[in-house]
Amino acid sequence: MKHLSLKTSIRKIIKEPIFNSINLIAFTFSLSIAFLLIAIIYNQFNFDSHNNEKDKIFRVNTNVINPGNGNSKYATSPLALSDIIDQSFFESYLSLVPLNVGVLGETNEIINSKGYSVEGDFFNFFKVPIIEGDLNSILSDPYKIAISSQLSEKLFKEDKGIGKEIEIDKVGKFIVSGVYDPTINKSHLSSDILFSQKANNLLFIKGILDSSLKNSDNYAASYLYVKTINPTSIKEVDNALNVLNQTFKIRLNENKQKFRVELFGISLTNISPSNGFWLENSSAMEYDSIYIFIVIIIILLFLTLFNYASIMTSLGLAKSKEIGIRKILGASRKHIVWQYISESIIISSISFILGILLIPIISNFDVFQNLTVGVKYDLWIYLILFTFSILVGIIAGLIPAIAVQKFKELEMLNNVFRNKIYRTVSFRKVIIILQFTVSITLILFGYTLFRQTNFMATSDYGFIYNDILSVKVFNKKEYDILKDEMSKIPEVSSTSYISDNLGYMPSDVKDFWLEDESQKVELSIYYIDENSIKDLGLEIVDGENFSQNKAINTNSVILNQSAINTLNISGNTIDNLNSDTTIYRVRGIVKDFHFQNFKRSISPMAFVYMSEPNGYLNIKVVKGKLNVVKGMLNSNKTQNYFGRKTEPFEWNKLYFDHQKHTSSVSSILYLTITLVSISCLGLLALLIFATKQRFREVTIRKIIGASNFQIFSVLTKEFVILLALSLVFGISLGCFISLEFLKEFAYRIKIDLLFFVVPIFIFGLLCSAILLATTWKTCTEKPIRNLNEI
Repeated sequence: MKHLSLKTSIRKIIKEPIFNSINLIAFTFSLSIAFLLIAIIYNQFNFDSHNNEKDKIFRVNTNVINPGNGNSKYATSPLALSDIIDQSFFESYLSLVPLNVGVLGETNEIINSKGYSVEGDFFNFFKVPIIEGDLNSILSDPYKIAISSQLSEKLFKEDKGIGKEIEIDKVGKFIVSGVYDPTINKSHLSSDILFSQKANNLLFIKGILDSSLKNSDNYAASYLYVKTINPTSIKEVDNALNVLNQTFKIRLNENKQKFRVELFGISLTNISPSNGFWLENSSAMEYDSIYIFIVIIIILLFLTLFNYASIMTSLGLAKSKEIGIRKILGASRKHIVWQYISESIIISSISFILGILLIPIISNFDVFQNLTVGVKYDLWIYLILFTFSILVGIIAGLIPAIAVQKFKELEMLNNVFRNKIYRTVSFRKVIIILQFTVSITLILFGYTLFRQTNFMATSDYGFIYNDILSVKVFNKKEYDILKDEMSKIPEVSSTSYISDNLGYMPSDVKDFWLEDESQKVELSIYYIDENSIKDLGLEIVDGENFSQNKAINTNSVILNQSAINTLNISGNTIDNLNSDTTIYRVRGIVKDFHFQNFKRSISPMAFVYMSEPNGYLNIKVVKGKLNVVKGMLNSNKTQNYFGRKTEPFEWNKLYFDHQKHTSSVSSILYLTITLVSISCLGLLALLIFATKQRFREVTIRKIIGASNFQIFSVLTKEFVILLALSLVFGISLGCFISLEFLKEFAYRIKIDLLFFVVPIFIFGLLCSAILLATTWKTCTEKPIRNLNEI
């Protein structure tokens, strides 16, 4: 009687199939998601762990200090910095200049590729494995390049392509001298293509790299990595970088810059997870996302653990006669505790197996697909997940064990027969309130997120992209060919050019210093042609549009009303843009519109007349003819003229999908469904249990004439009160979180009556279904069937 074996624990689990099945489902459901999130988090801390020199490698970052505008930390640093590296402290360095190029495939289709122009031994430095090629000569020549195995497969199928010639759009032809695989060793750097910095002059001439990268004050120019002679601390590295700081302060003063920079280091293994610096090049997620994942795991486990504890405490108190007798006969505290812990460990162990089996399935959900790219499962992660599930099991068992243990032997025996213990325990009430408070909070927040994203997707931004097809063009040749071809099609009413489509991010941002030079204002810039303003439905309130005579438009700008009001421009010229000596003539003023999303207020912006097209040709189509024109663009004839696939898209639909934030809404929806399901399972189990406990009372009430509704009221009254309290707390917390979330947006929805009606309706519907499903059968059952059990 004293000792409870594992075999006995299994028998006890089998004796309560309904309640333990509910526990198993809740455990499996929550643990499977927790496992996936833990695996994702675990992998974020494993970047660059393969590098045997990781304790000696640091990235040099820049802290930019602007008077009156605070500090901004950048993952980049000036390209010129590598010229003055202290070689007495640093053994070597490696600078990476980021670039994006179009690689022409076999069908002349342009493959957009991200890469770097590198100086130094990239492959040895980061321990990136080379599949094909000679390490010593891969980037020894300006016209030699290395490509990733993924890009190689797109270009050459099964052939690795070593020694083959490929063409880089707008640059020329290069020889593939090496193929590397960035996925074999988990590096924070991801790239498709690598150039030697010996090719930089060519890339500058061709416009792939901007000439301003050479400026010593361009802190966004490159990524600089240094390797110390011996393993060292970050403090010593920062001390060495202070010497460079002094040199750059002198250079910035000479250039009369209005900002100052401070260089600081970060160790290779601390680059990932991402620290959220500007222009971060780490492919790992940011710490903020990891914190959100941890909160989700805690919420999931909180509800699951207390759900389990509530059910098991209720069952334990119902069997307190058995426990009381065992304690009288000599069972110690640890034996009672072991009884609960062993049962919970068995359930958590089964849930571990089922959760692992579910991971491949839930990894394919849209919510998790992007997050699980590159996530690897090794022995360590499985050990972590198994240990985690056992700890969860131990905690789950301890909670009801402690709750039951606090009663003395005789108290338990006396109270069992009077059935008072179960009724007086407030623990289960707290659990129900906590579970449904969290569930209602998530329902309200999810509903807020849905409404806000729908508001952003469907609101009037002040520009029109209806009946417009967008096609990416990389140069003037493509622009001229496509524009000429479209002019021949009767279904096309006009064409226009814009460097980046409105509603997302501007093409360029320049600092505009006010006349007293005490403050700078950011001026967002788009490059357009003479037809864009008309095609986009924008209204000119003063001045005029760009002229059809292109020569007149040189160095001309059209500003929005916010720019005029904020910048206090005197006259009709702009000449104090940072790092730009051009004098721009203000040709017109356009009515304010939302050129970015609703997170930002309308700010100063300018349309500059285009020079070298590298953006989007927007094709205005006669209403109802979009599919006809799209078919023409996709025809072999047009693509042969154009030289590659045109890949037209409707920006109106694309931007709508972007503003809907489908992935974020799906994530919250999935989490909400999970937590609500766990809460409902817990409520279901307690209602079944409570109904069974009161069957004698119900039978007697029915014999003396109680109606079905009266019986239903007796059985559910306590739970309805608890659910009502949950509703009050959940709405209060949900309102607070939703209002804090909405503060992130300059333009947002209002919290109105509908905000409360929908979530309350969903909550009421769920609870009513559970209450009816678990009690109505008992309410309508004939009392004669239960007379023998009274």
